Amino acid sequence: GYTERRHYVARYDGDITYTDAELGRLIAALEADNRSDTLVIVTADHGESMTDHDRYFCHGSLYNHDLHVPFIVWGPGIVAPGPAPAGVSSHVDVLPTLLDYGGVGSLPGFAGASLRPALEGGALPKRDWVLSVVGRSDNLRYALHGAGGLKVLTNAKGGLESVWNVASDPSESKALRGAGRKAGRLLSRDFA
Repeated sequence: GYTERRHYVARYDGDITYTDAELGRLIAALEADNRSDTLVIVTADHGESMTDHDRYFCHGSLYNHDLHVPFIVWGPGIVAPGPAPAGVSSHVDVLPTLLDYGGVGSLPGFAGASLRPALEGGALPKRDWVLSVVGRSDNLRYALHGAGGLKVLTNAKGGLESVWNVASDPSESKALRGAGRKAGRLLSRDFA
């Protein structure tokens, strides 16, 4: 029955605040129990559009409001405190990270890479881009997230749709033209 966007944004912010408080309780309990051998990773499967890009509380787009999700990692003596390292990572990196910390090693042929070096103060794995996919099998669309904030959207046939620099334009409000679009075309050609 509410028709104002701010009501729903406030409720969503309340959910985030609640989740943050509950994570704080979990971590406090682990610290009190001296569980220094515990690694906690929290992430999400999608973000939420709050009327951004004329999308109302739905997911499945390739915009950052749907794709850029939390990746919270806690582990005393395991994870270095500080800001996130520069670069790109993906959900496919979570399992290799857990296997690495568990002493299992890597899986041959697996797409992801362990984020352990970055979590311990080093760099993210070197890669030209990571991929996001939405749609059904007969109409897939792709977003390539490249170095320096370059983001390229392609259609199912690899045709270039849009190019953004999400480092300087995080709301993806102005698609790149000219040299920026050419850089996007080069990145998408590497993908195809």
